[in-house]
Amino acid sequence: MKYIYKALKPPGEEVKGEIEAKDEEEAKRKIKEFGIYPIELLPYQATSSRENSKNVLTYKFPQKWSLLILFIALIFILAGLLRIYHGGGIGFRIVSKHSFSFKDTIVNVDNIIGMPRIVVAAKHPAVKRQLEEMGIVESDEQAEDRIRQEINEESKIMMKEIEEESERMMKKWEKEADRMMKNY
Repeated sequence: MKYIYKALKPPGEEVKGEIEAKDEEEAKRKIKEFGIYPIELLPYQATSSRENSKNVLTYKFPQKWSLLILFIALIFILAGLLRIYHGGGIGFRIVSKHSFSFKDTIVNVDNIIGMPRIVVAAKHPAVKRQLEEMGIVESDEQAEDRIRQEINEESKIMMKEIEEESERMMKKWEKEADRMMKNY
């Protein structure tokens, strides 16, 4: 037969448990063999009726531990749902993540901005996407447009320099040709 019990173990701490025994006397003897003193012993009843349920012992988790465990669980949940940005001239920002993850929970924007774009895209894609959405870093399309404009501006400058150099060379050749013609 199965019994549930409450017992005291030195130095007076209450413990609860279950034990298999032929009768109540054997159950008490087995409990004492564990080095604990039984204070309540009831036959195990696998019934859900209200009358019998008051005989079944329930374990109450200490409240101070409950609050601590709840607090730790809350911290873990928040760490998976929130991302904290700091540095980079943006101060301190807390932003929700697009999906639950413990990766990149605390981000130093200075470190991200100092990395090549391709490295950030490979190692921190979610951070890159959020920083683009927040307008802190430019998107790939914005970077392409900026680079095209820079190339166009540099090309115009180079073409102007080439034209100026060509004109200068043409004038020099014309002068040289005129000098050679005068010598004939």
